[in-house]
Amino acid sequence: MIISFIVTTQLNEIDFKKTLKSIKTQTLKDYEMIIVVDSSEEGDDSIGYKEVRKIMLENSNIKLIKNSLDQGKANCWNDAMAIAEGKYIKFINDGEEISDNFVEALATLIESKDQPDIIEYTTSLKYKTRSYESSLFLRNNKVYDLNTEFEPLAYTSELVFNKIYKTEIAKANKLKFRRNQRYDLLFVYKFLSKAKTYIYIADEIKSSYPVRPVDYSMFDTVNQWTHIFNWFRETNDYKVNEDYVKYAYYKLLVHRWLWNLQWEGNKVLIKKGVEFVEMKFKKEKRIKFMKSNKVFLKAKDTKFQDMVENFESHIKLIGRVTK
Repeated sequence: MIISFIVTTQLNEIDFKKTLKSIKTQTLKDYEMIIVVDSSEEGDDSIGYKEVRKIMLENSNIKLIKNSLDQGKANCWNDAMAIAEGKYIKFINDGEEISDNFVEALATLIESKDQPDIIEYTTSLKYKTRSYESSLFLRNNKVYDLNTEFEPLAYTSELVFNKIYKTEIAKANKLKFRRNQRYDLLFVYKFLSKAKTYIYIADEIKSSYPVRPVDYSMFDTVNQWTHIFNWFRETNDYKVNEDYVKYAYYKLLVHRWLWNLQWEGNKVLIKKGVEFVEMKFKKEKRIKFMKSNKVFLKAKDTKFQDMVENFESHIKLIGRVTK
């Protein structure tokens, strides 16, 4: 079996049916879907749960886990990984839609590229009335040797959902999500540190999903980085990877994270976010970063380059939203 799709859902009718349909209409059926119903409101006698149980009974490649109490995505993902039988795992966001040839394209890719350990691909994020594609500053279709080529550590996106993970890597290294907290990016970096090969695919494999206000603290995204840095120190990989992971951290902090705060539109949260970034990226740190970080000096991402070099103006512009 090529892939295990892990779907955590609270059975929102529209979102769940979109996701279910995009998986069931795959041109190649060599997959399993593990559905984790994480809702105490959806009792065994509810219409929503009866429908999804009927789907499971009618399809031999669908597994169903039902939580009697809300467990959160981290717990659900861990439970599903434990029973996954596919060569690869993909976590599916509720409401996410994958292309009809997703499994077929993946099968072709892994055969031609000697089954890379982690695959990252383009995802279209739908923000209200506009879309954003998660394009990366990495060579398309190139297999990176993560023992010597560390660029994926710098340029990988903060998303869990636009990646496909080799199951045996996760299970052999007992990689799990931290329970009851949002540590999805920590999982990504733990996996990258244990993987040997990585590939970025820009076109052949795609998915899309609507981005909605989160039900956790927005600061969870950036607070994970202390644990990511500590992970590399514990594994004695920090020195060789320092420039790459620091680049990823500051890029997320200054660019993507502040952008997400703006999208949320909470003026109090934006103000706190701006103050947090100013504290974490003080002038002396910025100067050192600009002068010595080998990834920054390559200047691939000119937009981020400009944000750092004109940091005060960038921060001031974002701060205007709160006034």
